[in-house]
Amino acid sequence: MAPIDEAQGTLLVGFFFVSILYGITIAQVYSYYLIYREDHQFLKLMVGLVFLLDSAHTALCIHSIYSYLVTHFGDFGYLVTIPISCVLAYLMTVLIAALVHG
Repeated sequence: MAPIDEAQGTLLVGFFFVSILYGITIAQVYSYYLIYREDHQFLKLMVGLVFLLDSAHTALCIHSIYSYLVTHFGDFGYLVTIPISCVLAYLMTVLIAALVHG
């Protein structure tokens, strides 16, 4: 397998896992709001905020993958660049982790 296949394949497989986890997150948020109606407003807002940030993270990942695999298909020089959406996705991950663990 060529190195380009390995790089792009890894991105795509990684995004498949991100998509599966995002689907699980949607189900959990839906269940939370149905079952725990009595929770404090702050906790409900925190769950909603983390969900919105995770949605933004997923959208940024979609843009990054699309940029590499569709927009710049065959442009081998582009592989050494990091799209701004990828940088923002990493920052979104840090923000989510800080909210959840802080």
